[in-house]
Amino acid sequence: MATRESLVGIIERGKDAWNRYRVMTPSVPYLYRANLTDMNLRGMNFRGANLADADLSGTLLDGTDFDGANLRGAKFVGARFGWDTKITSGQLARAVFWGARDIPAELLQRTIATIVESCMRKHARPKTAPAADSTHIVE
Repeated sequence: MATRESLVGIIERGKDAWNRYRVMTPSVPYLYRANLTDMNLRGMNFRGANLADADLSGTLLDGTDFDGANLRGAKFVGARFGWDTKITSGQLARAVFWGARDIPAELLQRTIATIVESCMRKHARPKTAPAADSTHIVE
């Protein structure tokens, strides 16, 4: 299994080198907490990759494929997405999109749904049945 540092090195060599590596290597890339700031990731295949807590701030993401990737806690601060960036499935809890541009509508919908679901779970009150000894008066 390649180290995170060696994987970042392949990414730095560009789209062709990274996508060739993905075709030749069936294992899931482990890029947990990887520093990918300000990189050009256009058209790269991160399908199913573990990018949890990775820093993708300032990256260019047109045509990048993140389907099924673990993006929990990933930072996309100031990143530039494109209409063809793919993030239709995968984990996005705690991901940060502050200042990101051109975020695809599907991603916005999923992010909002995740936030709403999280808030509902946090503030949900358990339903309680009336006490057995309580008296109900019906007039």
